[in-house]
Amino acid sequence: MKTKITFTSIALLAITITNAQISAVNRNIKKEVSNVDATNLYKDIKSNAQSRATLLKKIANKNKKGQTNSDWAEPNERDTYHSFIKIPADAFPGYVKITLTHGDNHLGPEMTVTPDLNERGSIITGSTGKTENKQVRTAHFSVHPGMTYDVEVGPFYNAKSYIPPIPYKLEWEYTGLEDIYEPNDTQKQAKYIDFNKTITAYAIAGHIKYYVAANAENLNDWYSVVVDDNKKIKVNILEIPNDIDLDIRLYNASGYSIGISRGYNSVTSSRNLSKGVYFIKIQPRGGVLKVQYQSKPLPDHFKKPYKFEVKAINR
Repeated sequence: MKTKITFTSIALLAITITNAQISAVNRNIKKEVSNVDATNLYKDIKSNAQSRATLLKKIANKNKKGQTNSDWAEPNERDTYHSFIKIPADAFPGYVKITLTHGDNHLGPEMTVTPDLNERGSIITGSTGKTENKQVRTAHFSVHPGMTYDVEVGPFYNAKSYIPPIPYKLEWEYTGLEDIYEPNDTQKQAKYIDFNKTITAYAIAGHIKYYVAANAENLNDWYSVVVDDNKKIKVNILEIPNDIDLDIRLYNASGYSIGISRGYNSVTSSRNLSKGVYFIKIQPRGGVLKVQYQSKPLPDHFKKPYKFEVKAINR
């Protein structure tokens, strides 16, 4: 019996062989990390690939803006804008610059920003103050993907020159910080990284509430590495914003902390580690700056990334 070979059959055979090779590789990987949760490792690698594939889409959200023009028609009037600032769910962490401008040099614009105006506290509040432009109130604050923020505005002074209506403009602009490892706020979201590669990320924590708690998840950046032999892990900080210090912790696959020894801008596991997946948690030590008024520069961590590398060493 003769078998007719066609281009189609050759192509199908090639696909079959390729799929078999991929399956073999996957089986080998599972065997190599059988003593850890390999499922999370696959998720890490897949998530990294997805982050890079959607990078251009996220960059498109880098400079999102919004504004409104209105007026204060009565003395001491307060105008409220619910969900005035909207950050896309697939956006990078970043910050918003918000500006309130009006034409009366005696009033001093006052502005309140919060995730919910019914809450007791606010992210931003107050007026320009005596030392700043009485017609312009500007502030910056860190934002979280998928969040909306309410804004309330009004004149700060009830001056004699206040003859309503007073027109004003309220505008905002979001700047996303291109961090391809986000979201990685929890151990389950940890992103797989390679040894001896420079990792670049941002230590900015967006507001989900009107404050950022010292134990807030979004202060954390989690990464995972795979140790294939009996070695130590060493994390070297290569670059850091000038307004923060970084706290670095090491964990095993079960989430238990690993003993470490600290050096100048480095952390090393205090013992050799067996084959498996290990986790690195990096967070700003002591919290982060969150608000800057117009007379002050942006916090360095709002614009400058931190950089580090991980090495596997024999000792």
